[in-house]
Amino acid sequence: MAQTYNRLLIDVNQKINNIVTAKQNDTASRFLDVSLYSNGVPINLTGHGVKIFFKKSDSTEVFTEGEVTDATAGRCQFELTSQTLAVAGSLQAEISIWNGTTQILSTQIFTIAVLEMLRSDNAVESTNEFGVLVTLFQNIQGSLDLMHEVLEGFDGLQVSTDAAKVSAESAETAVGAVSDKIGTSSDTAIGTVFGNIDVAKENIKTNVNAHTTTKANEIKTYVGGLSSIKSIQRGTTGLVSLTGVAVTISAVNVSKSFVVIDGGVYLPYGLSSTGFTLKPSNPNVESYASWQVIEFN
Repeated sequence: MAQTYNRLLIDVNQKINNIVTAKQNDTASRFLDVSLYSNGVPINLTGHGVKIFFKKSDSTEVFTEGEVTDATAGRCQFELTSQTLAVAGSLQAEISIWNGTTQILSTQIFTIAVLEMLRSDNAVESTNEFGVLVTLFQNIQGSLDLMHEVLEGFDGLQVSTDAAKVSAESAETAVGAVSDKIGTSSDTAIGTVFGNIDVAKENIKTNVNAHTTTKANEIKTYVGGLSSIKSIQRGTTGLVSLTGVAVTISAVNVSKSFVVIDGGVYLPYGLSSTGFTLKPSNPNVESYASWQVIEFN
């Protein structure tokens, strides 16, 4: 299957100015390949998980698990699911790092420009998607499987009339084992039916609450000042060397402007009202590059 990866270098302490572009309704083909830094130093993701939260232009939300691909280098990737790309427009994104069920660090918000698809024969209806909860509900399924195992344990008890005493002792042992598997309503750790259900319940509460009021307000504040597009400037540079190429543009409002780079090899630096510098993110690559500067009203 054809797949494309948008390469992003993100420092959690710096504003993210570049915009990723994607196409509406693309399925299982677009991914974000992200390296996370803190003040220029790769974040060690060993023993941690990564998740990404999206808010679409129609205000529906997507919250999914990512995959750590190189822990010591801080590298991870995320699939842009068909539900994530269901609505054309400005898609706000935020990556977070987790230690178990506790969020310990998150990036600043960045933008994915979802370009409209002309065909509508298999358009995806936009809804909320919380893929991260699938893992949590698997704990509940595990509890159900454990309950089935308990029932099978009862079915397997055979009382023999020729050896009543031995059978009674076996039954007592089996019942004790069954009781241990069920546990009590005060259990809070994985290992019993009650414990598994309690852990799943607490995990669901933790993950959902972490991305409701607080995250919605942060995204609302960020996008509140943006409205329609005021201008788009485009161009192509010459060969981009390691020292970079200076790009001159017509005057824009920097606080309401973004730089879009075609591909994923180049990064813009030092955006001002009249220009910016384009440098390759990979020191082994020197090539040509196309750019766009999008200014909002």
